[in-house]
Amino acid sequence: MKPTYETYDILAQVYNMRGIDCTYTDRTKDALNYYRQSCQFAQMSRDREKMIDLYINIADSYNSQGAFVNGIIYYQKALLLSDSLRQKNELKAPIFFGLGQTYIRIRNFSDAKNYLDRAEKSYQQLQPSEQFILLNTFGNLYYEQKNYKAALPYFQKAYQLSEKDQQMASQKNIVLLNLSDI
Repeated sequence: MKPTYETYDILAQVYNMRGIDCTYTDRTKDALNYYRQSCQFAQMSRDREKMIDLYINIADSYNSQGAFVNGIIYYQKALLLSDSLRQKNELKAPIFFGLGQTYIRIRNFSDAKNYLDRAEKSYQQLQPSEQFILLNTFGNLYYEQKNYKAALPYFQKAYQLSEKDQQMASQKNIVLLNLSDI
């Protein structure tokens, strides 16, 4: 009996969850392999939207290993697919954050700002956790350029946002560390 699209969808979900487990247990190479396998199953399931999240997971895995070029390639794949599916800008925000953060790490500040600006256009539609990421990443962008005066208001806004939500305790600690560096 030939597997159905639903079977492939379930397999894609299982391998993605395995990848996530490996990510949280600091087994990034194993995570990358599971995400790749999940991608293969998702392609067979024909769920193109799921591919976007998987490409983001793969990009994140590459970045955690310091393979930033590969990370950018997979974020770009996610963005291309998202564009072809005509997704709204706020659904692309995690891609823009990832690209912005990666470009900061390789010190390409103009491309980082470009992608963060694109995410900022949907600020009001973002979830609070996504708003925090955007604000903190903007702060990091300016901090890395030694423009502390520009970084400070972003970190302050991120802190204020984290104060409103008890679920954001770890984010609050991150931004407090960032504020202490300024």
